[in-house]
Parts: sequence; C-alpha cells; structure tokens
Amino acid sequence: YKAVEAYSDELDVRGITAGLTSGQVPDFPNDLEPGIVRTYPQIAEVLAALADTDLQGVRMTGSGSTCFGIAKDSARAEKIAQILQAAYPNWWVQAVKSD
Repeated sequence: YKAVEAYSDELDVRGITAGLTSGQVPDFPNDLEPGIVRTYPQIAEVLAALADTDLQGVRMTGSGSTCFGIAKDSARAEKIAQILQAAYPNWWVQAVKSD
C-alpha cells in the first residue's frame, strides 16, 4: 500500500453550476480518466461515441462506472440517446434531466 501524496483540486461546484445555468459548459476534469482509458479501451470507445454527437462536457464519472455528456436541451438529449442506443444496442443509454 502506498499513500496518495496529492489529490487533484476540488471541483468548483458553484462555478460549474453557474456555467451550466448560463449555457456554458465549464471544465470539470477527472484525473483518473486518462489512466482508466489506457487500461480499459472500451471507456475510450464510449467517450469517443459521446464526443461524436453534439454533447458537451463529455466525461467519465468517478472511476469509470458511467460516461456522460451534457445536451443543450431535453429534446436533443432524448434524440442523442436514441441514436446511441441504436448504434450500440448492448450499451445502457439513458437521457436524464437534472434540475
């Protein structure tokens, strides 16, 4: 066991929320993402598929249990979910709304 010497900076949740409210997608990095993507190329495939749509802020959550992107509106989120589900029938794809 080796102790972690440094963690990444805390996310600026207020800044992220303010950016999303104003229609801008702020940067919210995931420091684990590069290592996970190298180890599990299927995560890279999911991220690439999401990035090929017009979703913004495409990222992997936490340690990679889920990947997501932010749509401009609910209708677009639903349409992208339908497109992705048709293209990748073995994936679990869901459009969700966050208030």
